[in-house]
Amino acid sequence: MCAVIILFVSFENHRSPDISNFSARTRHSFEAFGTVSVLRLYDNFSLRANVLRFDRVWNQTREVLRELDAIFSPHIETSDVWRFNALEYGGSITVSSHMARIMEISKNAHREMGGVFDPAVFPLVDLWGFSPRFRAGGFTPIFPYDRPAGRTGLPPPEYRENFLRLVNFDGVILSGNEAEGFTLTKMIPPVTVNGVSYQAKIDFGAIVKGYAVDLVYDILTNAGFQFGHFSVGGSSMALLKGRDYISAEDGVFKFILGIRKPRPGQNETSSSFMTVLASDAKLSTSGDYDHAFFVDGIRYCHIFDPRTGFPINTPAEAAQRGFAAATVIGRGGAYVEALSTGLLVMPPKDAITFINEKLRGYKVVLVYYKSGYDFFEIITNIPGEQINIIDPAYIIASQLDYRGNIEYTGTLAPLAPGAP
Repeated sequence: MCAVIILFVSFENHRSPDISNFSARTRHSFEAFGTVSVLRLYDNFSLRANVLRFDRVWNQTREVLRELDAIFSPHIETSDVWRFNALEYGGSITVSSHMARIMEISKNAHREMGGVFDPAVFPLVDLWGFSPRFRAGGFTPIFPYDRPAGRTGLPPPEYRENFLRLVNFDGVILSGNEAEGFTLTKMIPPVTVNGVSYQAKIDFGAIVKGYAVDLVYDILTNAGFQFGHFSVGGSSMALLKGRDYISAEDGVFKFILGIRKPRPGQNETSSSFMTVLASDAKLSTSGDYDHAFFVDGIRYCHIFDPRTGFPINTPAEAAQRGFAAATVIGRGGAYVEALSTGLLVMPPKDAITFINEKLRGYKVVLVYYKSGYDFFEIITNIPGEQINIIDPAYIIASQLDYRGNIEYTGTLAPLAPGAP
């Protein structure tokens, strides 16, 4: 699952004399997850030793990307994911330690978020036409079912209703340990539609890029690099120190990150609606804007509510409203990627409560919208002095109480009195 954000980072101001001899080196790769990965580091690259050190970490980074893609790709027939998806009900396979770790993080996110983050939602993702096979050809389809209307049609209700029964991450069982090896077992019963049996499937596209970010961050810091960033698809990032801004509060060099608009606004000269300061952290953004189609004016996106079988924000009324985008900045890349997806599925009241109770120490930005309105509301726990609004169509709709908890002050969300 890919919800792309473009982060604009300009290294022009507030340069310290201590790093005045630094220059940039950048490498790009298209070797994993069907997207571009970018490594950009700053150091004194007039020294050959630093150039060789950069080349070593880039080679290590590429190897990590290739290894993870080989494990988690849903269309490589030797991958852990493909082999699990090919299992019948009750079957088991041995899996890698990387799969075991991602399962642990996913199970934790699934439990903490009340089930709204669920990698077993993949049958619905494929049913609605958002799986990788609709974006890349030349490999065996995951399911034998193809919607007659093509990618932009709505699936028949009998398929949606039955495939929803396959969405049960509790039925994906991890067992074993590092010494003896790990096993993944499928305990989700199949469903039958029009005489054809369909098995449960999983996909970790909503977390594996963040996991890659975690591994590469460790590579960079272990090699002694302090300035720069690594990104996968622009939506998952490992941030070292930035050179945009020196924080007066703690003296730390930080990035000024531009967060991409999920909808056009009033400022046509910028693709970002706001900037935020960050450093030494992991970042993930998810949204409903890049992978979506419209039917009768309704937006259907690639992020699904595992409780309903529909894409998020599918209206029970004439107007659509809900979260269009979520950005989370925190410690673990895999976990913040799961968070940025799960928060989009939550009703606004539940999302705010979850942030206040569970995400102390994380920075969160949510964008709320309602169709028919020409402005968008920003709900965030980031203090005002750390952000800057670029587009006036995006309005801060929250404040922090004395404990640092979010209080909603907007008008569009249903938790506001008299909300439209």
